[in-house]
Amino acid sequence: MSGGRFTLSMGRGDSSLAYVGVPPVPLAYYEKSLRTVQAYMRNEPVAASLAASFLGPLNRGFDQLSVAEVPESSQMTWMPDDYVKPELEAAASGPKVIAAAARHADRISFALGTDLARLAWAIQTARDEAEKNGRDPGSLSFGAFVPFYPHHDQNVARDLARGTVASMSRFSAMHKKVNEASPILDRDRENMERIAKNYNMNKHGARASSHSHLLDPEFIDSFGLVGDPQRCLEKMMAIEDLGIDRLILWTGELTGHAGESYRIGVDELLPAMVGRG
Repeated sequence: MSGGRFTLSMGRGDSSLAYVGVPPVPLAYYEKSLRTVQAYMRNEPVAASLAASFLGPLNRGFDQLSVAEVPESSQMTWMPDDYVKPELEAAASGPKVIAAAARHADRISFALGTDLARLAWAIQTARDEAEKNGRDPGSLSFGAFVPFYPHHDQNVARDLARGTVASMSRFSAMHKKVNEASPILDRDRENMERIAKNYNMNKHGARASSHSHLLDPEFIDSFGLVGDPQRCLEKMMAIEDLGIDRLILWTGELTGHAGESYRIGVDELLPAMVGRG
């Protein structure tokens, strides 16, 4: 129905799994999922054994069932002739997930904040992996998940952003230590380590959480698009110049100071970005 405007985004899971008692899925499972979903969306047959492997203990075969023949493959055969395959986006922050995404996804969106050096590293990591696996690096497109809290009062912006910055920066230390593959400042590493050690999943994304108040103000400013609107706009332009063609902007509620921030973004910054190109 979307005519190709739809994007399916897949990540390893965080709060969505934590609230049903499961940690993020293993890397091998995630890569298998990317590969399989991509095949389905291309309207290609998926081996029945591969499809069944996702069902775990339910995968018991047909030995006890009255059936002479069973499907050897699984496929979405009902697609119309004018079907346009949705774009498969992979959410990534570490080098192994970026590499898996470069092997299978159409778009990779990074949860690395707005640090230009880290984003440049991520883009190059993906392009190198794509080329190594026989894919045209130019066929990949890139996005970035970014906390988005422009406001003329820097302290107000920091307070609005702290919960989102805490949640997103934690992705760089999901397994209790900061990934050292990407360039990172000592200050940023220290903030991420504090978040990793103290993160309360019951307060996921909440700016009133105790863990969000462990962040240095300078880290909040640098990790997201936070505070001075002109500075935010300049950073957005610099991110675009790296080769990022989609910003997935995380913002807050639409009332009070958060509403003011949202309107600054919508009325001032986004039109400037659209007008740029």
